Amino acid sequence: MAGTTEIYICYPGQAVKEGKCEYSDISSRMEADGDAARRFADDPKIAKIAYYKVDEDGAFKILCTKENANVQKSGRGRLDSGARTHPDRKKRAKQKQGLFGRLKSAFAD
Repeated sequence: MAGTTEIYICYPGQAVKEGKCEYSDISSRMEADGDAARRFADDPKIAKIAYYKVDEDGAFKILCTKENANVQKSGRGRLDSGARTHPDRKKRAKQKQGLFGRLKSAFAD
């Protein structure tokens, strides 16, 4: 892998080590900048891209790291358990009890 570049593609909330790793033959910062711009245009959900130049012996050098200023929220993020409701949706008012319901609850106590 002489002269190989590792490209880490990260979505919102991901660390660089958790990102998807791809390999390329990009050798300069200018090439990396152009590639990052193309990738951000192709997939606007990408939050960050990091380019590392890797030698045969395992030594690496950071070529470029880019963050997407116009990242779109993705549905891939971690969600907590529980139902989600729309913030504009009003909750239903509790239905009032009728005469027999009130009598029943009065005698139940």
